[in-house]
Amino acid sequence: MDRHIKPLKRTGLTFERYRATAQSSFASFPNEQVWRQGGLTPNRQLEKPEAGYCIVLRYDQETTGAITHFMAKIRAILPPIVEYHERHLHTTIGVYGKGDLAGFLPDPPTIKCLRQSIEAGLGSCAQNLQVALGKWLFNNETILIPGYPNQNLWALTQSIGHACALNGLALDMARMAHVTTARFISGVSRQVFEQFVGLTKSAPVIGSVRPSSIDLATWRCDGLTFELATHRRYPLGAKAFQARTDTVGEHHNNLPQK
Repeated sequence: MDRHIKPLKRTGLTFERYRATAQSSFASFPNEQVWRQGGLTPNRQLEKPEAGYCIVLRYDQETTGAITHFMAKIRAILPPIVEYHERHLHTTIGVYGKGDLAGFLPDPPTIKCLRQSIEAGLGSCAQNLQVALGKWLFNNETILIPGYPNQNLWALTQSIGHACALNGLALDMARMAHVTTARFISGVSRQVFEQFVGLTKSAPVIGSVRPSSIDLATWRCDGLTFELATHRRYPLGAKAFQARTDTVGEHHNNLPQK
């Protein structure tokens, strides 16, 4: 799903260490220096169609709308890209069972076990769950928005990951929180690249937001499109968590945002 998703051990990982690793990773993004490194290139992850299970943070329409509105400006100057459309925008907590897209079908027992794990992890959930969405970044393959969760939100994601591991479904946990907005599938001219750089510098900094929900989902990427299908949603409101079962099919893969 993402090269920034790698296994993280619960033991020994502190919030301070997590945050320092994330900050270092975000600081390494080359942005306008990409041109000196060969320019934009097709994203390597798109070469092999993939699918799997994931647990993700979702955002309200105000947040996703702001991202989508700016992506329309980027799309207008670039050749075709694999854009994460508004209903698929998310921040990954962890991924399970990533494999070939061909023949992938959600397994009901796996969905049930992941659901039970999420609910166990949510049992001690604190309030004041926030993530600060920062300045847009890009490298030669990807555009993303960095995210900095507060300690309460980070602890919640670790609790969910730990519960999954206890139930025999060890997640590949995200090394850093972020919202991927697009992946490149071709190069561009120097003139177009300079237009792109200038535009990204004007991207809106969304700031601190409260995720609207945690979703249990399956994802598919065929190399040209990315789709996220929600199977169970856990709103992160002030009230007690109450899962909403998704009855959508393959062409209706999102629940309404809260």
